[in-house]
Amino acid sequence: MNEAEKQLKANQLAGYERTSAVIWMIISILQIISVVFILAGIWNLIASLSSFDTEKKILNRDADVPNIFQDITQLVIIGFINIVFGGLLGIALVGFDFWIRSEVLANKDIFDNQNGDKKQVAGNFVGVSCYEELEQLYQLKSKGILTEEEFNQEKASLLSK
Repeated sequence: MNEAEKQLKANQLAGYERTSAVIWMIISILQIISVVFILAGIWNLIASLSSFDTEKKILNRDADVPNIFQDITQLVIIGFINIVFGGLLGIALVGFDFWIRSEVLANKDIFDNQNGDKKQVAGNFVGVSCYEELEQLYQLKSKGILTEEEFNQEKASLLSK
């Protein structure tokens, strides 16, 4: 698997992790609001924040990512808490998280970044979203560093990838 394919797979896995984090965040907020399930909500909120952090590590292809997914303790605890206090959506999401875990472990060879540096593929730093790059270009244009023409050329180049 070449670097671009590894990064594409990492981006895909990070997207799954982000989806999981967002859904856990929604579940936790609903549980906290309901007061009855506040304990499960707090635990799910912590899991959500952890998933957002893990997403960044996946995008960066950090070498320690497979180790993060090796242990299933957190998934088992979340599953138990959601069986007792949560509901079917929480249990289904634990199943989704187990699937993400199996995908990460099946592709552990792509996590080869020992230093935690951002990977550079095809001239762009991977891990920086297209939106973030556009925002940086806009800031450079606003400060007068880029002309309108240069901004439009860079923007077109970025959006064509």
